[in-house]
Amino acid sequence: MVSIFSAKLHSVQDFSVNLGYINGSLSKDNQKFIIDFCSALNVEIYFKEFDFDYQVKTSNLPIQAYIRLLWLDTSSEPFLWLDADTLALENWQEIYRDLNLENTGIVLCAALDTDVIAKKIRLFPNNSAYLMGGNSYFNSGIFLGFPKNWREKEFHRQWPDIASRHAELGFEHHDQDVLNYLAFESKKIIDASFNTLVMQGSL
Repeated sequence: MVSIFSAKLHSVQDFSVNLGYINGSLSKDNQKFIIDFCSALNVEIYFKEFDFDYQVKTSNLPIQAYIRLLWLDTSSEPFLWLDADTLALENWQEIYRDLNLENTGIVLCAALDTDVIAKKIRLFPNNSAYLMGGNSYFNSGIFLGFPKNWREKEFHRQWPDIASRHAELGFEHHDQDVLNYLAFESKKIIDASFNTLVMQGSL
């Protein structure tokens, strides 16, 4: 909810929200609460229920983390993914200036994951996503996605198998590692100001 409220507060043009959930995980009561909340903000909200029957096991993330991949699989238009705990700031809609990249083959635009690059790549040399991404490994909490290019590269067919092999590939972050593993040659790194992590004690 904080994402929607802060995005509305700092928006300069109208936007709509698409909220995905897996296998009945969002109750009708919660849907109504979200609809009423968005209505009060004058924000259009749409829900999409996904089936998830892939043989993917997650150790530290809920299965809902893979929804960002399901949106890439099924969406007809480019979209901006925001993690639910994202706090949108002024000028956040400037990220849409990269929408013209849809015809370049770029799959997504995202900011570097500086924490991984600075600390984890050396500690986990067997992580195949770290090896693929290297110093351009990105954080998938916020990204501009281009589903048409994703599907043209057959990533929608490849990712379930890759995700199911997360232990073999040494993945630490599951869905984020899947994206970095697949899109290492078809991404654009955007300014870090679009995705800055605020840690406890940093304010």
